[in-house]
Amino acid sequence: MSFKFCTVDKFDQLHPNIASNLKSFLKNRIVAFDGLKSAVAKDDLEIIRAFCHTQLGVASCYNCFRLEEITKHIQGLVKKKDINAIKAIMPIFQEYVSELKSNL
Repeated sequence: MSFKFCTVDKFDQLHPNIASNLKSFLKNRIVAFDGLKSAVAKDDLEIIRAFCHTQLGVASCYNCFRLEEITKHIQGLVKKKDINAIKAIMPIFQEYVSELKSNL
């Protein structure tokens, strides 16, 4: 199973009040991703589920639609308890996080 993004982030369309917090938001997503990597390495589906819940709560607020998309995909895999599929898309997620870093 592979994953391919169908959406794009739209940081340039953020309201100025929200845009002023974008760098902090992105830094927090990068830290959260490190926690996800650790949970995936430990096959800890509960921590992965919690990660998904947290990210989905904030992603669309910052027009971070790709984060929302990949997180929803992972959330579905958690429900299926398919840790191997989650591990398979982690390189794609890592590449996306690298793109987020370039926005800092």
